[in-house]
Amino acid sequence: MPGRTVSSAAILALSLFLVHPGHAQPYPARPVKIIVPTVAGGTVDVITRLIANDLSSRLGVSFFVDNRSGAGNTLGSREAARSEPDGHTLLMSSASGQVISPLVYKAIDYDPVRSFEPIGLVAEGSIILVVNPLQRWRSVAELVADAKANAGKLNYGSAARGRFRT
Repeated sequence: MPGRTVSSAAILALSLFLVHPGHAQPYPARPVKIIVPTVAGGTVDVITRLIANDLSSRLGVSFFVDNRSGAGNTLGSREAARSEPDGHTLLMSSASGQVISPLVYKAIDYDPVRSFEPIGLVAEGSIILVVNPLQRWRSVAELVADAKANAGKLNYGSAARGRFRT
């Protein structure tokens, strides 16, 4: 059966030309969306835009920010959780969206632990409460008690939220 051996060898040789070995695509293969579940101009947004610009120039592919604020950071987090897990949609969030909101809201439609794979800590920050030294409060408890006793009479400002009146 020499003819059969030749035809098997011919098929094998031909298959080497027809079948291309698989190669992993370089990452990223297309533009990368970074979802920020807060409003534009906030701390998370500004830091994310700086990182996106740097990654775009280093990797030669666009990284762009998509602000999806609302419901205590859960709207953007939910969108990121539902995205294709191919690395082309990232989520840049703060602790409020991944820790606090899941404790506050009954139905957030994603699991803050199982829906995401953390890839790094980007920044740490502190939240501080300061008052004019001429004020009578020397503790948060004293401030809260005074605010309750004088409802509607105290003003405060917040760099994160603007100016409010209690």
